[in-house]
Amino acid sequence: MRLLAAMIILFGTAFSAFAAMSGNEIRSELIGKNLSWKNGKYSGTASYASNGSAKVSIKGADNDTGRWTLKGNQLCITWKRTRGGKEGCFTVNKTGSKTYKYSNGSVVTVR
Repeated sequence: MRLLAAMIILFGTAFSAFAAMSGNEIRSELIGKNLSWKNGKYSGTASYASNGSAKVSIKGADNDTGRWTLKGNQLCITWKRTRGGKEGCFTVNKTGSKTYKYSNGSVVTVR
């Protein structure tokens, strides 16, 4: 019985670590921080300022600026050039103490 209880606690904790973060969690853990990111063959740095502005640098490409907002539990970003200026909204999962995975496949690390 103790083994079963321990397994339920262990697996419940492991699964909750991969649950989508709330808007408040995204705000407290990513906003105002310097971030590194990687998505497939692309990587770079990004930051989301508390005033809603955003900056991204892509290794081997031009930098871009834009705006971010939270819509419920999604981080939404509109870049001036990236994605043709169209908004992209993503859920964010915490995968480690300073690592996150966006629903678009980007792996983000707080530097």
